[in-house]
Amino acid sequence: MQRKVIAVILLLTCAAIFSSCEYISEKLSVTPTTSESAVTIQTIPSQIKQKTDNWENMTSEQESAYETVQTYEEQHVTRGIKYDQLTQNEKIAYDQMCIGLLKHDDNIEISSEINRDSLCRIYEAILTTEEKSMYDPMRRYSCSYIEDTGQITKVVPVYSYNEEEEKNIKAEIEAAADKVINMIDYQMTDVDKVRFFHDYIIKNCTYYSDILKYSDEEIEGIMDESNYDNAYGVLVEHKAVCEGYARAFRYLCQKAGIACELISGSGGGEQHMWNIVCLENQWYHIDLTWDDPVTNSNYDYNNISYSYFNINDDEINNDHIIDETFFKYPECTSDEANYFKYYDMIASDTEKAAEILKREIINLNGDEGVLYIKARSYNTYKQIISYLFDNNQEGISRIFVEANKQLGISETDRSFIRSTDEDRHIIKLII
Repeated sequence: MQRKVIAVILLLTCAAIFSSCEYISEKLSVTPTTSESAVTIQTIPSQIKQKTDNWENMTSEQESAYETVQTYEEQHVTRGIKYDQLTQNEKIAYDQMCIGLLKHDDNIEISSEINRDSLCRIYEAILTTEEKSMYDPMRRYSCSYIEDTGQITKVVPVYSYNEEEEKNIKAEIEAAADKVINMIDYQMTDVDKVRFFHDYIIKNCTYYSDILKYSDEEIEGIMDESNYDNAYGVLVEHKAVCEGYARAFRYLCQKAGIACELISGSGGGEQHMWNIVCLENQWYHIDLTWDDPVTNSNYDYNNISYSYFNINDDEINNDHIIDETFFKYPECTSDEANYFKYYDMIASDTEKAAEILKREIINLNGDEGVLYIKARSYNTYKQIISYLFDNNQEGISRIFVEANKQLGISETDRSFIRSTDEDRHIIKLII
């Protein structure tokens, strides 16, 4: 009896503010296929995976297919933590879909045995890993599957752009990213580079806060007609939401040779996306959106927060929830690359707080800027607050005088705005 093939429409899930694929907990058993099948899609013959003696006899279509496969394989020496968690059949389908997307195919044949649950996992991995998704987060696709087994046979992506548009957009985003990369000083450590990308994005991109006014359905339409959710919106148009911030940051990190992943979940009760970054073989959470002062109710326009710069699991779990429906993420246990520890901003007592502030004022050399201190504990935080600001701000005034004296500045007083984060024991002075 002929098996019935059915076409269905599925919605993608990787974006923090969008609907998710329905997760099917019961997975079907699958039969492994050969790795050679990974490049057997449509008109691409499996034998062209490697150049043969028949190269001269290949058609132009076969030559193009070969080059596409080679390009893909060169770009995927390391595919990331999500790819590694896929089954063998899912990896085959992943490769087939990526090659099809790279070729801008309208129909992508799937040779391995995967079901709709696997397809959701694969798309989640693709749309949070592949370079193409950095500027085209393709949220919709249709697929065909065999009714009695549920096996997926074909995927039909819905592209945001045609091939010519995509070529131009890719060129623009690459040029914008290269401009940022070229600003990096060769003496920078990887932590310095991460901080530079963090600061650049926050300073040069406006968070699209109006998005919070709309319903989920309205948001979906807005995203379909904009680049707020991708790296192009951040680096070229300079306006985005959390997903765009996270994608742009990952794009820059990877160009700089720094491992970085996208994390979907929730923050403060709202769907959200941020990053984890690997530095000196340790993973850290970093949330550029929540470090952007425009997203804070007590924000000002001239400063950047580092409350979510390279923090561990314990800290992120205070107000973020990681979605691990499809994938697990590396543990983030270290604090060595945390902004406050790495740059020596943590005070264990009032004496250390005074030392940090004096040092940072001197580094400003009379210019305006933002100074940070993080207290070792809540009790220390309260002691530092009292030391600096009690008795008509005697403590901070004395520090200013000492720093100005060392700088040779006759000014004995400088105005500042104080901002505090009691939960994280952070004191910020905007001078």
